[in-house]
Amino acid sequence: MKVMAIKTSIIKPGENLERFLTVHIKKLPEKSILVITSKIISFAQNRLVPVETGERDEKHALTRQEADLYLDPAQSKYDIMLTIKNSLLAVNAGIDQSNADGQYVLWPKNLQQTINQLWQFLREHFQVGQLGIIVTDSKTMPLRWGVTG
Repeated sequence: MKVMAIKTSIIKPGENLERFLTVHIKKLPEKSILVITSKIISFAQNRLVPVETGERDEKHALTRQEADLYLDPAQSKYDIMLTIKNSLLAVNAGIDQSNADGQYVLWPKNLQQTINQLWQFLREHFQVGQLGIIVTDSKTMPLRWGVTG
């Protein structure tokens, strides 16, 4: 197995993901596995909300909109919102502020459909039959403080 990092420019909000990847990936051999972070997909989908006040109530309101289910932060002595989003346990519905230039980054919409379309496009573009795509993200683990990954 050979692991290669792909150096890219910083993706801009709303930038075409297929074009972005083909600019930076010059060759994709047969049986390759492309690992891509969910944040890049979120940026391509423009799943960004400007931070206006930065107050916890602002993020909690956004979390309530994004979560499928949530526990009110008043129930947590740590003032976090434990949520279910896309059948996954997440703090604050996966909303991220790191490396986001004053914005909240939301999880991608219709992730499986997006990846299926990307998979088909990359297979055709690079003329490969066997290609895997893995979407990565940090995660929450029950009874463990913080995130991993």
